[in-house]
Amino acid sequence: MVEICKHCGLPVDICVCAQLNDEQLDIVIRCETRKRGRIVTIITGVNREREEIARSLRALCACGGSDKNGQILLQGDQREKTKQFLIKKGYPAEKIEVR
Repeated sequence: MVEICKHCGLPVDICVCAQLNDEQLDIVIRCETRKRGRIVTIITGVNREREEIARSLRALCACGGSDKNGQILLQGDQREKTKQFLIKKGYPAEKIEVR
């Protein structure tokens, strides 16, 4: 059985996650409406310290959320708070796209 990378979903033999640093990745922050009209903020493109960032964002936004399938999920519309947090964390503002 081939081992699969947790971040990109490719086999470890051809995984490119280690070659990319965070300045080269585009971070996308968007909202989706789920069942019963519930809004979920989805953050993709964060590879470094994703679990720690998810934990800090949940505390900052005072909401629930999780780190699944290479994405950070937060309950509610948390786009602006998330963008400001990631900029303070050291991610370049021009690489963060809010939809």
